[in-house]
Amino acid sequence: MFSRKVVSTLSKNFNCYSAGPGLFPRTLPNGHRESWDESEARVRELNSVIARIPEFTVITPTNTDLDVWPKEQQSRVCLRKDLWLAAHCDITFADVTPFGGREPDAGTTVEAVTCALAGGLLVLWANPLTTFAEKYADADVHPDSFLDNHYNLMLEQLFYWSWETQFGAAHPVFGSLEAAVSETAIRIREHGLQRIPLLDRVNDDADAPEMVAMVKSLLK
Repeated sequence: MFSRKVVSTLSKNFNCYSAGPGLFPRTLPNGHRESWDESEARVRELNSVIARIPEFTVITPTNTDLDVWPKEQQSRVCLRKDLWLAAHCDITFADVTPFGGREPDAGTTVEAVTCALAGGLLVLWANPLTTFAEKYADADVHPDSFLDNHYNLMLEQLFYWSWETQFGAAHPVFGSLEAAVSETAIRIREHGLQRIPLLDRVNDDADAPEMVAMVKSLLK
């Protein structure tokens, strides 16, 4: 019933999910409110950056055909569609630039977590890339805390863990999509890419038995 329209580019070895709030129409500074076609054009520009790597196939869903579903089901269709893509793609490039406030788009965060836990490679980028201290300078939420130097502690650690599992070393959150794509391609060409669900590592991580034992003890 749902015909998923996708924006796709080169078809080679790795399916890439481009996650982020870029698909949402916006009201521009000059007062112009974007149409869906205009917002999709912005997404195509981002996708073209990923598609510069011949091994990367870019897939981004659109909401063009949602109106064929009853309104009460449209939100669930969006969830299932995006979670399926995030769970089954090889790589998720997640735009975690603050959106409408201080933190990333919530839907993008859900998709990023789904990718990593399901075994895909998670790649985070943000522009601007800001720390807690910078984002909350006027709120004083984390005064003199180790959190102040992080972009987003939980997302960062998931990203680091994904890269450590795949490549043996983490990488800081990227400050641009261009840098994220370039370095990801270099690492994959050096090390290859496997499906390694981090959810399995949460339950049984031979590399950090003390951490696993500590966490499991909390449930007793």
